[in-house]
Amino acid sequence: TTGFVEVEVPNATWAIFKTRNHTEEETSEVIQSLIKRVYTEWLPTANYEKVDGYELELYFRTDDGKCYCETWIRVLPK
Repeated sequence: TTGFVEVEVPNATWAIFKTRNHTEEETSEVIQSLIKRVYTEWLPTANYEKVDGYELELYFRTDDGKCYCETWIRVLPK
């Protein structure tokens, strides 16, 4: 496909976090808030450590026009 680059992402264990449903205008604030909570609340207390490298953000629209996002972080058990 023109304009795209295919990237091979290595197999990994992923911690996946989903935002609440929100409006398109709220997307930036909501995803930033989720990522902040992952790093300040979940990661320090989890039995996992973050693996450097790929992190993914996925953006979705529901059938009713709302949006939600997911952030995927590569992790390994401690």
